[in-house]
Amino acid sequence: MIRWFWIASGCMLWFLGSAHRSAEAGRLHPWLSPKKAAKKTQLRYRFSVPRGYRRVRVKRGSFAWWLRRLPMASKGTPIRDYRGRRLAGQSRRAGVVRLDVGRYNLQQCADSVMRLWGEYLWSRGLQRYYQFRLTSGHRNPWKRWARGDRLKIVRGRMRGWRRRARRPNASYRSFRKYLRVVMMYSGTASLSRELRRVPRRRIQAGDLLMQGGYPGHVILLLDEARNAKGESLFLLGQGLMPAQSFHVLRSSQQRRSPWFHLGRSGRILTPSWDFPHPKFYRLPHRSSTR
Repeated sequence: MIRWFWIASGCMLWFLGSAHRSAEAGRLHPWLSPKKAAKKTQLRYRFSVPRGYRRVRVKRGSFAWWLRRLPMASKGTPIRDYRGRRLAGQSRRAGVVRLDVGRYNLQQCADSVMRLWGEYLWSRGLQRYYQFRLTSGHRNPWKRWARGDRLKIVRGRMRGWRRRARRPNASYRSFRKYLRVVMMYSGTASLSRELRRVPRRRIQAGDLLMQGGYPGHVILLLDEARNAKGESLFLLGQGLMPAQSFHVLRSSQQRRSPWFHLGRSGRILTPSWDFPHPKFYRLPHRSSTR
């Protein structure tokens, strides 16, 4: 009798744990409690489109669909670094996304993009497809970390994998620890080599405007609106050095509007970075359709 009691108890604990992970993975914003992710604070409600424009229709569940639902901090929230210090240059931000920065100087520009992509896949239950190459060129898939493998880094260089964890751990908390490793060893240089280039005439929300290298910078296209002539405007978001709040940019040239006209050719000037030869890239959307 006692034996069956313990078997039943074990099954119940396994079921509750599975249910918790399912609920955790099903949340739109896994890093927030449901109360802090109120619908009215979403990006799509904070930024209305200019007169004569309409938001481009996107597929439900796509990365572009998810980005429109990013939770925004209250109006007037300043950009702060990872230590909580208010930074200079607040005029460049049209709004701050409610996304924690962490306690380390890691979540900068490319890191913010990789974090958001990971959060999106987690919200869809597709985190098993998450991986970015390290700057060294080595693959760093979440699946290996989840089953207990860890990178073997010697003097800043990867020397393969080794089993470090005693047991597999595919929890969200473990995923966040893994993302810190991604941020440490991947960046604009590795992303620009790994991701597929997109012609400027075909860019869409969810794509990246990026200059890879040392230094480099990347800006995420958060949303797109289009007029009857087929002309598009975009909301742009970025992280920056030092690690700081991910924020929506305000145009310094277009009447301080948050909507940017990126055009079909020529340089792109943003409040934080000049792109004399703009290059656009696309994240591996094949992962989001499986």
